[in-house]
Amino acid sequence: MVNSTEVCISEEEAALYDRQLRLWGVEAQNRLKRSRILLLGMTPLAAELAKNLVLVGIQSLTVVDDVLTSEEDASCNFLIPREAVGKPRSTSALSRIQALNPMVRVSALSADCNNPIPEGHTYDVVILTSSCLESDIANWIAIKNNLRKSTEQVPGAHLVLASAMAFFGVAFLDLGSHEFMAEEVLPKKRPAPSAIGPKKSQAAPGTESTFVKKVARYSDLQDCLDITWSSTSTCPSLSPKSIPKGFLLLEVLRRCTIADLPLNVEFLKSVWTSVSAALGVDSGFLSDEEFACCCGAPSPSVNAVLGGVVAQEIVRAITGKGAPYGNWYFFNGLQCSMTVEWLPKEDICPTTISV
Repeated sequence: MVNSTEVCISEEEAALYDRQLRLWGVEAQNRLKRSRILLLGMTPLAAELAKNLVLVGIQSLTVVDDVLTSEEDASCNFLIPREAVGKPRSTSALSRIQALNPMVRVSALSADCNNPIPEGHTYDVVILTSSCLESDIANWIAIKNNLRKSTEQVPGAHLVLASAMAFFGVAFLDLGSHEFMAEEVLPKKRPAPSAIGPKKSQAAPGTESTFVKKVARYSDLQDCLDITWSSTSTCPSLSPKSIPKGFLLLEVLRRCTIADLPLNVEFLKSVWTSVSAALGVDSGFLSDEEFACCCGAPSPSVNAVLGGVVAQEIVRAITGKGAPYGNWYFFNGLQCSMTVEWLPKEDICPTTISV
């Protein structure tokens, strides 16, 4: 979480961020203003994240991507102009990102997203957007390992991994040992009996709110991917009935390769047969509709919804205001449903700490 020791909001910023200041206060806005974000990959989902984060008033956004803009990129990514076809996606999106908020420092690097964190820079949040096929998940793990090794450049940096394929979206958050202020609603205390007049026998109606400092300890990505379930599990939280279907779809997709594209329902069902057996899960857990969610062209609506939810959680992580909902987010665009989970469940739970 970004530290904030003094107020440094100018009058111009106060006017621009007036609604936000009323919503979460000066200290939270000050934390946002001090936050430095690294965005790896300028995908359509990354465009939604960049838009949302720049508009709230972060200090800086660095975009890294050396992939050349294709006709599909120019059609699906609102931050990349059509005349940028053939140029790096990162630099092509720079001008439109900067136009969203001139008060935010925006820079772009045409470099491989899978390389170590750029030297000479420090970041509070590192975001990677990609597909979630076999090679992509391997890159997720490699970047996570590089991030944790680069302690001087990214001490305690939050890691966010996000993917959108057709109508399926997934995001993973690793905030390390994350401190936050959580609101607790308690019954109002019974007033002290009055020395004059009759005593009241009823408790005071209503409730009152108080804020408590807590910590959530996030699991490592590899530990999450190594989870197995079976009908004979001795841990209730790891029983088959508790498995998010989005996690099972991720297990299927991460066993697919680029050569398998474009994906179709029958192929995914064949992969699921071996995956369900390996996980000890009934093959009937997933229906054809779940598999269809992962097939087809990219969906702008999925990018918008997932990008909005993930950006909101990044803002909450930076400001430390509000309890986190989970470390895994799964979105089914066909059903318009978002599932949020802590995985593994027994490893993470917000715990009260002394203030």
